[in-house]
Amino acid sequence: MAFEYKIVPAPSKGARKKGVKTPEARFAAALEDAVNDLAADGWEFIRTETLPSEERKGLTGSKTVTRHLLVFKRRLPRASTAPIAGTAYTDPDPVADPQPAPEPAALRASDDAPEVSLPSFSARREDPAIARPVRNLFAERDNRESRDTADGGAGD
Repeated sequence: MAFEYKIVPAPSKGARKKGVKTPEARFAAALEDAVNDLAADGWEFIRTETLPSEERKGLTGSKTVTRHLLVFKRRLPRASTAPIAGTAYTDPDPVADPQPAPEPAALRASDDAPEVSLPSFSARREDPAIARPVRNLFAERDNRESRDTADGGAGD
């Protein structure tokens, strides 16, 4: 079962609605509207996230601000197994058990090969409002890990 995820900024201001008077109730109404709008399109609300984001301050400075995000997911439609009209495919030998091709020596992993780590989160579509803060977050983590390794494990 495959899912796609959508991450949107949480509302920063309350919404004016009839009968809603307090700031807390207005904010809740704005949040409710945002969740219901996406739910109508098939998105299921998962959770909120608070992430740091680096922004420019002045000409050369930068500052870190906190961003509040809403995380949604929905199931991807299954790929159709029905044949495409006008095409026909027949397996040339459905009984034969194919043997895997031998692995070339150049592609075999060696003991001295560097270990590669990939980020654990991937989204099907990249939201431009979120992409930069998430990339910065991974970059900060990688820099922190490389500093800790260089310092002999001492760090935060």
